[in-house]
Amino acid sequence: MTKEQQKQIREKLDIKIEMFGKSDETSIPTIGWIKAIRISIGMTLKQLAIKMNVSMQNVNQLEQREKDGAITINKLKETASALNMKLVYGFIPNEGTLQKLYEKRAEQLASESEMKTSNSDEFEDDENQDESFFNLLQRKK
Repeated sequence: MTKEQQKQIREKLDIKIEMFGKSDETSIPTIGWIKAIRISIGMTLKQLAIKMNVSMQNVNQLEQREKDGAITINKLKETASALNMKLVYGFIPNEGTLQKLYEKRAEQLASESEMKTSNSDEFEDDENQDESFFNLLQRKK
């Protein structure tokens, strides 16, 4: 994958990431999203259980797993669907943008002379995977 293609990918992902920019971990309700939303729309455990075709105990456990951070993304998607919602999932770079993260990483690599040669070999091995990823990203426009 060329440096220009990598830059294009970073720019497109930075646009998507910007939408999440104002989010942070403290915005998660203390009781978890599932329970908070269920209660706020006036849905009982039983009603959600029926929509998900599971027991009330399973919904209760699901809410607890989400609160504890031990829930799968697929379960969150399934629950969101039952709540007539969609799951939004992403990563937010600590540096603010992928471009800044990339620049920081480049600086780190440049300062580690041993890493310079090993990274060029590593990037060559990933070239076919990177090209496929770039093509997939272009199709998602």
